[in-house]
Formats: sequence, C-alpha cells, structure tokens
Amino acid sequence: MTNQGKSTKEKYYKGEGVYGVYFIFNEGKELIYVGKSGNLFSRLSNSLVDRKGTYYAYAIPNTMADMHIYEIYYINKYKPV
Repeated sequence: MTNQGKSTKEKYYKGEGVYGVYFIFNEGKELIYVGKSGNLFSRLSNSLVDRKGTYYAYAIPNTMADMHIYEIYYINKYKPV
C-alpha cells in the first residue's frame, strides 16, 4: 500500500492544511487577537494585515477538536484588547 498523500511534515513546511491557533500582537507587544484556522499560515498572514499586527505566535494542537477548545481558552485567559 502506498501513501500518495503529503506527510504532515511536508504540509507544515508548505503551510498547506495546517490547523492551529494564532496570536497577533501590536507594536507594544499587547495581544490584540486570538484566532484559529484550518489553513494556518495563509490565514495568519491575512490577519496580520487586516488587524495591523506587528508580531505573531501560533500553536499547533494535536487535533482539530483541540484547536476549537484552545481558541476559546486563550481568548478567555488573555482577553485580547
């Protein structure tokens, strides 16, 4: 049996279909937005421009279900401005 799909590592390097939670910070390094996406790197770059962010961080959870939970958790914990 052959695996014709891309490995997680290949997807990660190309930014394809990588899901996760991301954090956008302003110039003063204040957290201004917490978001989630099934296409993390594409969404992150768009959000940086849309929200006029300067810095970012992201977390890649083990499962997509975890992604949804972590987004809510981080919003409630850090309360972005």
